Amino acid sequence: PAPVRYVAYHAIGEPWEAPRDSTAKTAKGCTLAMLKYLDGQLARLLEKHEGYVFLLSDNATPELIGKRRTGRLVEENLVVPFMVAGPGVVPGDRQDMVNVVDLLPTLLEMRGLEPGNCDGVSFLPALRGEPGRRTINYSEAFSPNGHPGNRGWALRDATHKIMIKRGVEGIWLYKMPGEIVAPRPLSDKDQAVVQRLLKLDPFEEL
Repeated sequence: PAPVRYVAYHAIGEPWEAPRDSTAKTAKGCTLAMLKYLDGQLARLLEKHEGYVFLLSDNATPELIGKRRTGRLVEENLVVPFMVAGPGVVPGDRQDMVNVVDLLPTLLEMRGLEPGNCDGVSFLPALRGEPGRRTINYSEAFSPNGHPGNRGWALRDATHKIMIKRGVEGIWLYKMPGEIVAPRPLSDKDQAVVQRLLKLDPFEEL
């Protein structure tokens, strides 16, 4: 099998540094220029590439050009660009749940290897057009460097999501794909959903 090649670009965000051939001066202008430069570099890298390509971002779009904000556990921040192309990959948009930790077990399964005890769930079936394997998704945010005063957790399944933040009373409940249900007095039905999600083990699929 072909070797795995990993390419990481600096985040498109602060500090705002436009490419050398750009005349952009504002933060928004520099952001757009950086995006254009990244697009050109990807085109250059993929021009003669044969094999699989996994393209993803580690956080949300800067607020200057979008409605997202990094460091928060709302769904619009967690759903980042994630594209895959290559032999056997069925074209089209998918709504299957995927986590970045699923990359390693997916690559291993593509080579016929067992994932062992690594984190993640292979999403190879989803690439082939079959139902995805992940049924729950767990996210965590903290800063700076795990400071206990600023920490939050989120857990979702196919229909609902709960979000808990340390120091903030109550649990936020969302109905997927992102409609907020709480904070407000929860109905008995909503309370049952919260209790169901609280009983889930986020690592049961690993």
